[in-house]
Amino acid sequence: MDLSHIKKGVVPWFFPLELLERYSPSRNSMNWSKEFELRLEASKFIQKAGEMLNLPFLTQATGIVLFQRFYTVKSFEKYPYQNVCLAGLFLAGKKEETFCHIRELVRKTYPLLYPNKFLSKEDDQELSRLCKKLLDLENDLLHVISFDLEIDHPYDQVVDYIKKLKSDKTYQSTLAQTAWNFINDCYRKTIFCILYPPNIISAAVLSLAAQFLNFKLPVDGQNPFWKHFGTTRKVVQEISLKIQNMYMTKDLERIKQSIKENLKSLSKNSLQKRNSSKKYEIEQRIKSRKRKSLESSMQPTNNTSKNEKLGIDQNQNINDSIDIHKEIEQDLINLGDNNNKNNENSNDLNKKYIDNNQLKKPRNNNKK
Repeated sequence: MDLSHIKKGVVPWFFPLELLERYSPSRNSMNWSKEFELRLEASKFIQKAGEMLNLPFLTQATGIVLFQRFYTVKSFEKYPYQNVCLAGLFLAGKKEETFCHIRELVRKTYPLLYPNKFLSKEDDQELSRLCKKLLDLENDLLHVISFDLEIDHPYDQVVDYIKKLKSDKTYQSTLAQTAWNFINDCYRKTIFCILYPPNIISAAVLSLAAQFLNFKLPVDGQNPFWKHFGTTRKVVQEISLKIQNMYMTKDLERIKQSIKENLKSLSKNSLQKRNSSKKYEIEQRIKSRKRKSLESSMQPTNNTSKNEKLGIDQNQNINDSIDIHKEIEQDLINLGDNNNKNNENSNDLNKKYIDNNQLKKPRNNNKK
């Protein structure tokens, strides 16, 4: 069993872990532990370079996928990963329509390639040399992947499913953000992008995010959530556990605290928005009633005969004015009560959605 089929142009870009451990051509004499370490170092390198270039994480993720696929065919010993990472990021920028010119990419990321060197603006020869090297590597990369740039990420699948859930919008937003954070970490801390298709990762991170938030996803009946992603409950549980195991206990506690603060902030903003809308509505009613009161009190006396002819009581205008003032006073009271009530609701909402005992602890021997 080997990976020679890739070189023939067949590109099933997901492999069993044991296949990579035993037969990956990327190592030559390198053991799997060292290769795995280099793969994670390279993922972090791409992230740092992407941040220096102000590229969105989606572009960084595409660069990571391209890099991981490249080294299922090529050797780390023959191709130092730093240059391959930058070539992959350059190609990812084109693919995701966040293009960065090759000279700008080299200038800004030069400190990552050579921490102890300085690239001056006048050093055009060195700049041109690196640009040509990266462009050649981009060409090598395209040939390795057979010009296959159809790369799907788990992000959209997660968001599309969450939109279909009948739940509080604030809670949906927190669930989506938590799942996205797990996806980001999967790219940085694992090689899942060449082990599992994006639909399986989507289901796993969604399940884990829901667990952290004590949110109940559909698991019974004919449409359990994993069915939407084309997988099974067993697979979702297995991958979710692997995602948990990539964190230390302290990292999970930090994530949980971050989720709690995010949910609290979103809940407060949501209540403030509803309160602002209610306040505006009441204020408009008050203005309208004040206007009616003013118009009523300024009725001219020469209309008396007309009112008498119509059978209208002259005191009605005065009574209406009194009633309007009472309504205004009641609306002002309601406005004050509404502010106090929303503050209480904000606290209740946070208590309801966050349970400190719901977090499942990982094993103590997790790798960071």
